Amino acid sequence: MRFFRLAFIMIFLTLHISFTYAQQAFTFGSGISMLFQNSKDLKLFRNTYNYINMDNTSTPLQGFNSPMGIRYEVGYRSVNVLSVAFLVGMQSYTSKDFAQYGRGEARDLSYKLKSTFIEIEAGRRVHKRFFFNGLINFYLNRKSKIESVYTGRNLEASKKSLTGTYRSDPHFSMDIGLAFGAYKEPLFFILKVYYPIYTGGINDALFDSSDEKDAFNYRTRVFPKDYIDYYYGGPIRGVRSNIDGLKISFTVCFAIPIKLR
Repeated sequence: MRFFRLAFIMIFLTLHISFTYAQQAFTFGSGISMLFQNSKDLKLFRNTYNYINMDNTSTPLQGFNSPMGIRYEVGYRSVNVLSVAFLVGMQSYTSKDFAQYGRGEARDLSYKLKSTFIEIEAGRRVHKRFFFNGLINFYLNRKSKIESVYTGRNLEASKKSLTGTYRSDPHFSMDIGLAFGAYKEPLFFILKVYYPIYTGGINDALFDSSDEKDAFNYRTRVFPKDYIDYYYGGPIRGVRSNIDGLKISFTVCFAIPIKLR
């Protein structure tokens, strides 16, 4: 609850400052992002999966090291002596990985992260056309998904049972960061760096609830973080959905000036 109180206070201050200084613009645009995820669970899965399969893979798993993303946003921005912005939008990241076996067999994995966000910036204009802001970002309805597909003729139970679509429940997260931007009418060019200070889902494992899993026992519904335990029938610990890390984005936004009387 305290996160939403903080968001309300910052939105109020942003609106107050923005209306105090006359030059404003409605903005909308999109950009590219990169997530330097630092999930210990995913690293453990990669290492243990490669260990189990090291004698029969020609290409081991590399891991979801730097998922690339697309960002869409709308909002308004004021760049005067004080620079402020209030934005809402959508963010997604995607990464793929695979392990190659002999005889045309392969394990294909894909990771996706989607969320909506509210972002607030405040800072100063540092030149006639440049600004430097601090920011806070609230990610809402944040969902992770891993898809696992096995292709080949070997229907060994552990290979087939890992196939599925594993999802998280929606969660909340929060980043702080910095934004450096430039304005060249009618466009804003903005580079941002984000660092997570809170990520939900620490107790929520990625889970496949589809009917296709009914043919296997309950333990195969969880995407394992330790494939050795999974392979030999040991206790299952799932990959948690609090997958996060440092983020960098570059956004181009179109500006429509707002004239106040």
